[in-house]
Amino acid sequence: MAPVESTSALRDMAWSYGQWLGFRAAVGGLGITLIGGSALTLLTAPGSVAVWLLLLLCGLALVVTAWLVARAKLPGVVHGRGPAISRAAGTTGSGLGLALFMAAASWVLLFVVFQSQLAQGLAAVLTLAAYCLLFLLGCLSVFAGPGYCAQHGKRFFRRRIERDPKVRRELESLALTWRDPVADRNFGPL
Repeated sequence: MAPVESTSALRDMAWSYGQWLGFRAAVGGLGITLIGGSALTLLTAPGSVAVWLLLLLCGLALVVTAWLVARAKLPGVVHGRGPAISRAAGTTGSGLGLALFMAAASWVLLFVVFQSQLAQGLAAVLTLAAYCLLFLLGCLSVFAGPGYCAQHGKRFFRRRIERDPKVRRELESLALTWRDPVADRNFGPL
């Protein structure tokens, strides 16, 4: 068994795969959040057609982007380059902590905005709670989703290799001719 710290082309590919999975999770989750925000805006402020339509269109654009990443980018992650530099959370715990912090900060701002309307009754309280849940979902999508995917990138990449014969053949072919163009990384282990 190779040390956990040692680098290899397969480990770099798994990291890249995890990054792209995390990007897809962030974009897709944020898109769903915006679509939910659009529906909530339509229910609570039906006169704000421009706002709910803009949220809906942006949400749909993000969901389509997540679908395109899944269809176009993830199958082609087998390559010999090193992984891209990422500023995303590297673990589920760090992503979750950041998501909760950002959501809490958003909730404080939402409370300040809705404070005068909370006296209007249960509908205003439920609206505030719904917006708080949407902000939490958006923050979890943007921070915790990529952290989870990065942390478990090797496992997801292994699963992809096991389930996709085309990827397996590409890797087996690449293993036979692998020469690191930049450093002296081995091809494996994963």
